[in-house]
This record gives sequence, C-alpha cells and structure tokens, in this order.
Amino acid sequence: MDLPPLDLDAAVTQWQLRPGVLTAVLLTAVAYLTAARRVRHSDNTWPAWRTLSFTAGLGVVVIATCTGIQPYGRILEWVHMIEHLLLIMAAPALLALGSPLQLVADARSPTDGARCSRGPSSPG
Repeated sequence: MDLPPLDLDAAVTQWQLRPGVLTAVLLTAVAYLTAARRVRHSDNTWPAWRTLSFTAGLGVVVIATCTGIQPYGRILEWVHMIEHLLLIMAAPALLALGSPLQLVADARSPTDGARCSRGPSSPG
C-alpha cells in the first residue's frame, strides 16, 4: 500500500470505512444516549460530563481504528504503539468515567430493579 508521507493532512484524509467498528460504536452510543436521556427525564441527575466522557471514549476508538493512524500503524512501529495507547489507556479511561454500569442501574424502572433483586422465583 503506497501512503503519502505522514503528516497531519495525511492522517486526517486516510480514513478507512470499518463497518464492524462503526456499527459497534454507533449501537453503543445509541444505547448509552438513550439511557442517559431516560435518566435525565426521570430525575434530572445524570451529569452531562459523564455523557461527554463516554462519547469522547467512543470517539477515541473511532480515531484509533478508522483514521489515518491505522494504515500508518502497519508500517511505522511508533504509530502502531500510538494506536495501542489510545485503545488501552485513553479510550477505557474515558469510557469508565462515563459510568455506563451506573447509568444502566439508574435507567432501569423500579419494577426491573425489584425483579432483579428478588432473584429467580421458585415453582409453585
């Protein structure tokens, strides 16, 4: 694969459509934003900075896997390491700050919570 010399323009313009990554990120974003909206409409306590953090984490995943970083990472070892650092340090930290498990717990309806806390019902 012939790539132009690495510079900011090349990194920005060498995007690759990766349907699997984009689908996973999009579905995750929709689920998170739907739950955040549900919590905000029910009691208005979900902090906007958590939503921003989570969506920034998803953005880092897209940047590391779909932008010009990815094709140069196959050729240049240091660019490949930047991909790794984005995916194992930056994205997880931002996603964790978004507190997705707390969001799921807050977004559940009270009947969902009661059903889960009781455990399985015994027959008869």
